[in-house]
Parts: sequence; C-alpha cells; structure tokens
Amino acid sequence: MLIDVTEAYHKIALIQFWRGEEQFLRSHPFHRVLYVETGSGIGNTYEIIGDQDSYTFSMTENQPLENKDCYGRCYVRSLDSETVLALIRDNLKKVEVIRNNPAWNSHDWVETALRTLRDSG
Repeated sequence: MLIDVTEAYHKIALIQFWRGEEQFLRSHPFHRVLYVETGSGIGNTYEIIGDQDSYTFSMTENQPLENKDCYGRCYVRSLDSETVLALIRDNLKKVEVIRNNPAWNSHDWVETALRTLRDSG
C-alpha cells in the first residue's frame, strides 16, 4: 500500500504533568491530557479542568502546550486528515465528566476518552 507523503499526519499523545505536592512527600496525582500535534510546536489539547466538584471538558486548538514541563509523553497513534481532527473533537466533547467522586480524575477521563476514540473507529 502506497502512502501519499504530502498528506498531513497528526500524532496523538497522552501527556502527564507534575502538579506538585499537597504537603511534604504527598504528591498530587499527575494531570493527564490528550494532545494532537497539528503543526510545528502547536497542537490541540483535550482535557478536563477544575476539581472534583467542578470538572469541565476543555479544548484548545492550534496552540503550544501551556505547561512545557511534562513528565511523560506516549504517542498512541497517528491521524491522517483534518476530518479526523473534527471527529476527535466531537467525540471527546461527549465523554462523560464525573463530579463529586474523589476517586475519579483526569486519568479516568483520558482512559475513557481513548476507549471512546478506539470504539468510534
């Protein structure tokens, strides 16, 4: 199968950020986001923001990562068109956000988001 190298490919990554400590030797959990590279040094960030009482879906498009101090990055797949970017946005907006559950956080949202993307094709 031949691939048209002129067609844009976008990498989707799971990125973790250090959020500091609640108190000495008691760290906050890492914050996780999904990031899709859309150009040189820019991309779309999909995440939940807030705390357990106010979690909300947030998305920025074609912006550099706000927090450059990422702890880790794992590429999960490549996307081959702008149409796919619109489908990702639409699907991730629909991922359920759970509030008032201390055991639920951005890790759970990203896991559900990746499962949703996988299941949507």
